[in-house]
Parts: sequence; C-alpha cells; structure tokens
Amino acid sequence: MQMKKIYGWDYYCERILRKSQLFIENSLAEKENSYIVFDIRDRGKERTICQVDKTSGLYQLQNNLNRNLLVKIPLSKAAAGFVRGLSYQDYLRPHCGKKFHMRLDIHHFFDHVTEEQVIKSLEEFVQDEKIRENIGEITTFNGKLPQGAVTSPAVSNIVFRRIDQRILKYCQSVRKVREGKKFYQEDLIYTRYADDMMFSSDYLDFRRDLFVYRMIKHILKENGFSLNEKKTYMAEGEISLSGFVVGGEENGCSVRPSRKRLREINRILAYFDARRELDGCPYEADIKKLRDPRVIDNVNLMFPDGSVARFSNKKSLINYLCGYRAFLITFLKGENGQGSSQRALQGKIRNLEKLIDQCQRWWFHIE
Repeated sequence: MQMKKIYGWDYYCERILRKSQLFIENSLAEKENSYIVFDIRDRGKERTICQVDKTSGLYQLQNNLNRNLLVKIPLSKAAAGFVRGLSYQDYLRPHCGKKFHMRLDIHHFFDHVTEEQVIKSLEEFVQDEKIRENIGEITTFNGKLPQGAVTSPAVSNIVFRRIDQRILKYCQSVRKVREGKKFYQEDLIYTRYADDMMFSSDYLDFRRDLFVYRMIKHILKENGFSLNEKKTYMAEGEISLSGFVVGGEENGCSVRPSRKRLREINRILAYFDARRELDGCPYEADIKKLRDPRVIDNVNLMFPDGSVARFSNKKSLINYLCGYRAFLITFLKGENGQGSSQRALQGKIRNLEKLIDQCQRWWFHIE
C-alpha cells in the first residue's frame, strides 16, 4: 500500500478529507456533541467507550482520514494489531519454538496517547504543521485518544511506531547471552498486538534475567506509558494467551487453541447433540432442547464459574457460536500442522455450522 504525499492544505482538504474547509470547521465546532460516551463492563472492569455518531460530520472526517492517509502510513514490523491482513496468530507465530516467553500489558493504552503525541508522531510523514494539528484535533477527544473512534487503532500504531523501533533495536543489541561459561548469539524476538507485548528467547529466562523487563519498563516510562504489573506473565515452554497456546519446540512449534477454550465449546455442542453417543453419525441438534423455553438458562448453568459470559438471549448465543467458528477457522489458515489435529478442527467447525443452522431455523425461522 503506497502512502499519499500531502502537498498542502488545499490538497489535504480535497484529496484526504474530501471536504470543504467550512465543513471541517463546522464539524470540529460540534466535536463535543458528536461523541456518544458510555461505560461497558469487560472482564469485571468498567471501560469508557467514546463512540462517534455516524450521522455526524466528525465521523465523515475520521472515516476519510483513516482510509485515505492513516492506514497507509508504514508501521514497525513488530506491530500485528489493527494491521490489515494480520491477526492475533501473526502476533504469536514468531515466538513458536522458543523456550522462554514474556507477555507485558500496557496500562490504559489509548488513554495515555495524547493529542501532543499524535501531532509529534506525524512529523516524519506530514510536513505541514497546520495539517498535523488538524489531524490531532480530528482524532482526539478531551486531549487523548478515544477508545471507540474509527481512527484510534491506526493512530495508536503510528504513535507507537518509534517506540516499537527502539524496542526492536534494543532486542537486536542483546546478542551475547551467558549460560555457564558459554556465550550464544541470540536475538530477542518482539511483537506487539495493540497493548499486548510479547518477547521470547531460547536462552534468556525472563523470570531470572530481569534486565529486559526493566529496560522495556524504562522505555515505556520515557514515552508516557506504563505497564499493568498484574498482567505481566513469564513462562518456560508453551504459553497460553486469550485462548491461544504458543507451543515450544517439544510441543510442535505451533499456535493452537487452548484446551480451556475447546472444553467450553465442547460443552455446548454436547448439550445440543441428539446422536446419543452413536459413533459415526453426523452431528444433529436436539430439537426438544432448542424449543425448550429455558434453553438459554440451561446453557448458562453449564458455566457457573463464569468462564463464559452469560448469554442474555438466543441471539447472543448464536453470535458466540459464530465467533467461535471464526476463531477455529484461523487455525486452518495457518501452517500449524496437518493430520489428525487438523481433521478434528474441521469436524468441530462442521458441527458448529450445523448447530448454528439449526438454531437460526428454529429460533428465527431463517432458511
């Protein structure tokens, strides 16, 4: 993707924002009224979402700015989140086969990206100061990056670009690692997915050699960020994150779904299974259970530990099943091995598709 060169204010208005100066001024004058602010509960904690009204002029400015400029700015090779064509697996895959892993979480990532940082991060790509300041005004709310704006993902990666590069340079400098009396040539591997940072090594035990952790913490502090200490995770061998398991060399050097996530969907598939343990029969949903008026309550009772968020209605359960199907499909797209494990995943995906189809037919009469 080739980045457009911005030649001046008129070009910026006409070719990037594709709006008149009067429209831009009026939209920014209504900026405060263009945001819909609300709180959501995520994993037991409140998060504030600042969503832009899609009927507002500000939304049009953000959408055009994002499509015509922001997503075309080159990023660090460490960035995998909010990057077209990349997924969470691309964030994890470079760490397969490594012996030691360290996952760090940036505390309140979007909240710590300021309007000043946004403007400064664009200096390399946009020479006109007036345009940089206008981009900063369009993409921030109350002086910081709003979680919920269409431009925030791309802007966060642009702001973090130089930090990523500095961390990569540091990782490349850590070459001589001592183990006993021997020295090894070793490059630390680093990738980032939004606020999640992953490091891996064959020789550096992050639990013992804390100098890497301290340096990353120092680099973040210098740039106005901090770590969420509660989410720091260091491990030897394989590491499990967000339903994915990164395997060590002895475990096939692969990214695969975690046993916990597989158990969750297996419970739901088994509950609706009408085959009564008949081997070799294709999956078929139990119609009586689908028609039970307490069906959602019965499914919720299978997860009393809260491992799966309670389903509020039938639509939320179908959305969960569709999302899980998409989650499993990502493992078929990667080069994560062939044979029985791949066939098992394909079978589970087929069963999910049959259950989704039956749910839609009986609950919403969708053919």
